[in-house]
Amino acid sequence: MTIEQKPELNRFVDPSIPLTWDYRWRQIKILLPIWFFSLLLLLEIGLFRAWLADKLQWDRLAVLIVAVPTMFLFVLAVAEIQTRIQQRSKRVIKVEDQRIILKPAKHSFIRWKQISKFQFEPLLEDSGLMKLKLFLCGRPSKRNSGRAFWSMVLERPTQVQELTDCLQKRRMEAPADFQVEVLEKPLPPEQAGPIPFLGMSLYWGGVLLLLHGVPLLFIGLTDGGHHDSENDSDLAPNEKAKLGRLILKYFHTIEELRHFYIVAGGVLTVLGLLLLIWGWLLMNRKPQTTPVV
Repeated sequence: MTIEQKPELNRFVDPSIPLTWDYRWRQIKILLPIWFFSLLLLLEIGLFRAWLADKLQWDRLAVLIVAVPTMFLFVLAVAEIQTRIQQRSKRVIKVEDQRIILKPAKHSFIRWKQISKFQFEPLLEDSGLMKLKLFLCGRPSKRNSGRAFWSMVLERPTQVQELTDCLQKRRMEAPADFQVEVLEKPLPPEQAGPIPFLGMSLYWGGVLLLLHGVPLLFIGLTDGGHHDSENDSDLAPNEKAKLGRLILKYFHTIEELRHFYIVAGGVLTVLGLLLLIWGWLLMNRKPQTTPVV
């Protein structure tokens, strides 16, 4: 069984319609922590390699600073194109024996055991139109609890009847735990949840610290960096010599270097874990709701 929806009706189920700057800014805020994480990481790697090769110049630094924002703008442009294509695409649901197929959707193939509920809701704007919402099983995040995974508009009452009959038949023929709910009145419009920008920033900051702290701590706890790196390093001989001179300038013995690795790596690792956990808790914190009087 296959049901298609005209692209003109996407405005009832697609939150990106109309495509406003408020919606764009909301999507940008989701990517900002990842962008800053990528910028700092690539800048650090690029500057370190340029320093080793004696090519640390302002033009190279400018290229590094411009490269990541350019990639970020490219991702935004691709997302803009993808959103506009999705807005002009018809929605399709296809019911099969082992799964259902959804278009467009983040996950097009959904198995029956993943589905928790099919909800049919009348649309206030136009009598005769019904909104189909699909809810998935699993433990939803606290920020997105109760939100539908996918939705579409059914134009004719016959489509609603045919689909509900098909779903009820499916429940009788094979064990299935999903529910079929048909509402008589439209529900209040869903409000977009707040973006946990602080939590995401702390989370990716923790990842950045862990990327620095864990390797240092591992080296310090194993052999303090005193090993033959001729075969496991991609550095050129002159780059190894320059790095060795820098180490000898500040550390006179292997024990001093090992102590530095352990202390610096331990501090960065502990701080990284704290930020990681703190950010995860903030991202999964249930938003406070004001009770209706």
